[in-house]
Amino acid sequence: MADEFKIGDVVQLKSGGPKMTVTLVADDYGTPMVWCIWFVGTKEQTGKFPPDALARA
Repeated sequence: MADEFKIGDVVQLKSGGPKMTVTLVADDYGTPMVWCIWFVGTKEQTGKFPPDALARA
């Protein structure tokens, strides 16, 4: 599933929320994860998400 996303893709949680930019796609202790960055106002936020929770925005 993580193969579906690549650095620079714009994604969003399937449940909604802000648009995010993929910064890394890698295994995290054997579990595929997608690292993202987004902004709330001018504040940078980051997080990692399972690929199944994301969709292209």
